[in-house]
Amino acid sequence: MRWRTSAAALGASLCVIAGCVAPVAQDSSDAETSVPSPATDGTPRTATYPEATLIDVQASTGASYACSAVLVAPRVVLTAGHCVDGMVLWDAYVGGVHATSSRGETYDWSESGATMVNPGHHDVGLVYLDQPVFVPVYPTISAAAVPDGTVVDDVGRVGGGRQPHAFFGAPVTVSTGAAVGYPYDYYGSAVIQHGDSGGPVFLPSTHTLVAINSGANAAMEVLARVDLVATWIAERVAASGSGDAHTDAGGDATAMPDAAATQASAVGQNGDTPAQVGATPLPGGAMIAAGWTAP
Repeated sequence: MRWRTSAAALGASLCVIAGCVAPVAQDSSDAETSVPSPATDGTPRTATYPEATLIDVQASTGASYACSAVLVAPRVVLTAGHCVDGMVLWDAYVGGVHATSSRGETYDWSESGATMVNPGHHDVGLVYLDQPVFVPVYPTISAAAVPDGTVVDDVGRVGGGRQPHAFFGAPVTVSTGAAVGYPYDYYGSAVIQHGDSGGPVFLPSTHTLVAINSGANAAMEVLARVDLVATWIAERVAASGSGDAHTDAGGDATAMPDAAATQASAVGQNGDTPAQVGATPLPGGAMIAAGWTAP
């Protein structure tokens, strides 16, 4: 998680994201001591959001990755679709509790391991834990879009290029992603780093979840909206036997498209750049998924 980084530094980091996939330094401590300056890497959020979840992921190829996530029910973790698609094993850490999983699914994200964010799909996925994990509060899934100009609290696991067992957050002002060719997302200034994908995005001082981290380029980030898939999340949580997901009253602000229809409409878009799909050329270049960091 960062607050400000120069364009030149971002360009260099995107090179690493796109091709080098270098592991970053680890810190096994749960403590939030000695965290980096909040002017560059956000401020601690572990105590603020006990439902925030770390997930270390193993792909079918044997490669390992790190993502962020959020526990939405005792056995259900919500994260980015690209942290689920093509993955076979997950280790989840919620506070000091460790749980495992070999089951996950996405809403319509099926990119065969691509690192580019596909604007034609919802970058959301669910992981079903083998063991229940209980926290004092679970998030409320927003069922309505937030207005343009809303300030949100963007949360992820990375601070100062490190992945401690802790979370950091930074404020971001978001607007509808349709304006930049990402109709299923919000967009705002880039603060996420490698490993922050799937991290929760809350309304400040609440546990109302409005989005999860998806990807970023040199100029901005995109955040996958949860209101568009709130009904699907609630249905999958209920089917998992994990109880009910908490959703805002009033129903979805935008009708949730049928998953099969959405996937069919996106056929042929895999690998398209935002300039090809969106009506507006995207400042800063194509969006790159933010989760491809070896833990």
